[in-house]
Amino acid sequence: MKRAAHLLEKIDMPVTLRLIFLFNLLDAILTVTWVKNGVAEEANPLMAYAMSYGMGTFITVKLTAVFLAVGILWCLRDRSISKLVSLLAAMFMFLVLVYHTVGLYLVTI
Repeated sequence: MKRAAHLLEKIDMPVTLRLIFLFNLLDAILTVTWVKNGVAEEANPLMAYAMSYGMGTFITVKLTAVFLAVGILWCLRDRSISKLVSLLAAMFMFLVLVYHTVGLYLVTI
């Protein structure tokens, strides 16, 4: 248990939170591209609802939600749970970008 706590202390919160925001921005751009070209649909029902009002609304809602979440994580940055959640969120968003990359590859072959 001490080892896990020690590893959490080493997490660089500014870098991790920036990555979450960057990965989310890239996800938004790629999602809009996929949807506009008729290749995919938005999988998240809440974001699909926002998208039904237009791509601008979709991007605004998506970025605002993540901006607020990142702000909360920043305010709690000294807590281990915030560091863990930040790390997991960054890893999840990275996997979403891998999913986009695989999709791009499959569409082009």
